[in-house]
Amino acid sequence: MIRKEFPDLHWLKKQIEQQFVSKQGWPNCIINARGQSSYRPDIKGTLSLFMNVKGETRCGVDNQKVQVDTSHFFISNQHQPYTLEVENTTTETFNIHFSEKLLSEVYAGLITPADILIDNHSRIEGQYLHFFNRLYRKEEVFTKLIQRLYLYSQQEYRNPILLDELLTDLLVYLMQLHRDIIREMHRISALKKSTQVEIYKRLCESLNYLHSFYNKEITLDELSAVACLSKFHYLRLFKSVLHLSPHQYLLKLRLDKAKELLQYTQIPVTDISITVGFENNTSFSRLFQQRFGQSPLNYRLASGKKKLAILVN
Repeated sequence: MIRKEFPDLHWLKKQIEQQFVSKQGWPNCIINARGQSSYRPDIKGTLSLFMNVKGETRCGVDNQKVQVDTSHFFISNQHQPYTLEVENTTTETFNIHFSEKLLSEVYAGLITPADILIDNHSRIEGQYLHFFNRLYRKEEVFTKLIQRLYLYSQQEYRNPILLDELLTDLLVYLMQLHRDIIREMHRISALKKSTQVEIYKRLCESLNYLHSFYNKEITLDELSAVACLSKFHYLRLFKSVLHLSPHQYLLKLRLDKAKELLQYTQIPVTDISITVGFENNTSFSRLFQQRFGQSPLNYRLASGKKKLAILVN
């Protein structure tokens, strides 16, 4: 199902309560809404990805709220109530809600031996992964998968078989991403798995804070308070899990956002440095050169030539 606007909130909540028409829970649904401000509180969702083609939205789960820009996506889990806020009418959302049936089938297919799948093809029921609620950067593989889905959503005739294939590919990617996150979590030295999970959740909340306010002045006191950890404990855990200090992580966020703005907008370099949170253009240009091997201006010029080459060829 592809929708170009948000469904009526009362109707949607009633459908969720009644398990939709199929009585099998959420169907696959992509909401590609534009020019529509909206406040949508306490929706009991399926596994959902929140992202934007243009502009920003706010998404909240379990008493935490994040700012979702065009560089990241946010995950909420099956049966987890979420709240979505779209303030600016220039925003274009591309939110994906996975069918509960598809979730079960894909997960079962990944963990169940082939001979059991053959003998029980109509009766296999998978469990569900519980993803960490955090902002994830749109890496290259993910971006290509979303581009294919976006192109599909713009077609007049849409083959439902192709949609299932595209969403399955995306789910497999998400499960691989989750596996990498679990490896990251295991870097936390704790005797109990439940303790590892709780600490990682707290780190995720601080990461969401960093991603949402990367262009503001952020202190270590703020981050440790968000994570409900002592400053020393937070700093040690952050470094051991992410192999970066909070300061290094923040610089990376700012520079990656600057790179995106240089590539896809015509905002002046000086304005970009201020937009992403640098106090002066000199330090921004020096750090950008160190990270990417080019000055901001040269990077913009090189990016323009690449785009021109793609258009010509």
